Amino acid sequence: MRLVIQYVVEHGGRAYYQVIAYPAPLRSKPAQFATRGELLQRLREVLPGAEQRLPIPEGEFTQVVLAENVELSATELACLGIKEG
Repeated sequence: MRLVIQYVVEHGGRAYYQVIAYPAPLRSKPAQFATRGELLQRLREVLPGAEQRLPIPEGEFTQVVLAENVELSATELACLGIKEG
């Protein structure tokens, strides 16, 4: 599966990280994290060493900060906060 992490900046300035797994079940919802620290805490549980691969976003616009092919179990996806819903 492809794990994609986006740094999202909404109109009005609210920013957060969004984690999406592709191909995703039609009803799955991306996980959202308010800070890079929160995201890294979860990533460390599932993808050790991810912090070295996750750049700090530059600028004030939405961008993909990580896209990797990974093998994750349903339990690991749930740990990241990706849920069916």
